[in-house]
Amino acid sequence: AGVPVLASDLPEVAAVIRQYNCGRIIKSHEPAIIAHTLSEMLADTIQLQQWKQNCLLAARELCWGKEEVKVREIYGRFLEG
Repeated sequence: AGVPVLASDLPEVAAVIRQYNCGRIIKSHEPAIIAHTLSEMLADTIQLQQWKQNCLLAARELCWGKEEVKVREIYGRFLEG
């Protein structure tokens, strides 16, 4: 959808955000910090556009069509034997 991400510092989620530069990671769940970070994100229109583009790129790379091949390869090893 091209919507930038604001997420907790969970390892897998943070790795995707860092790899694709598609949003921000926060360490605090305090409502005031979340609100402030969202306001900062929305105020930086140049960065916001970059994040939106990067989200679309990530969506093309991290889609089921590509992941299905990997899953079939992994499960195929167990089903062959």
